[in-house]
Amino acid sequence: MKRDWEQLHRSLEDMRMRLEPGYGMPEAEKDKVLRSRARLLGRTPGAESVGERIPVMEFSLARERYAAEIQYVREVHPMRSFCRLPCTPPFIVGIINIRGQILSVVDIKRLFGLPEKGITNLDKVLVTQSGTNIFGILVDAVAGMREVAIRDLHPPLSTLSGLQKEYIRGITRERLIVLHMENMLSDKRLVIHEEV
Repeated sequence: MKRDWEQLHRSLEDMRMRLEPGYGMPEAEKDKVLRSRARLLGRTPGAESVGERIPVMEFSLARERYAAEIQYVREVHPMRSFCRLPCTPPFIVGIINIRGQILSVVDIKRLFGLPEKGITNLDKVLVTQSGTNIFGILVDAVAGMREVAIRDLHPPLSTLSGLQKEYIRGITRERLIVLHMENMLSDKRLVIHEEV
């Protein structure tokens, strides 16, 4: 049986494009989204005033909506392949290679006690960085960028304790959970460093 490899590659590329966010979106809507993203990225991080809004990257974890401040998000990468590491805590999925840089990937669903669904090729890695501290966060899907008003952030529930309380900056009225990325990226418990 002779296969048309060119046609197969076109079909695979078409399927990949259909899985990308924004596929089939009208051009006017895409333009609006891109302008909004450019406006968000063009803002300079600085002191927060009462009426200020912060740009965030929204994503989903176990049917809940989370967000990380854009200033800590370096990129979003598809979770294609990873290598598990022995003798690491259960919240460390493993390591991935992104353009020659080896990064550990953290599954915060395990840290927060959220239900797990297993890793699929639809999962994404949110590459986060603060100074020299860098790691990936495994997420189910990325919804995109938006702004959150500082005044709309309510403190985490008093019933939360431990890491959940430390890693959550606040929750909006729409139940968007904004992570405290500075705390996460500076927490030595999330950094795996062992010398032989």
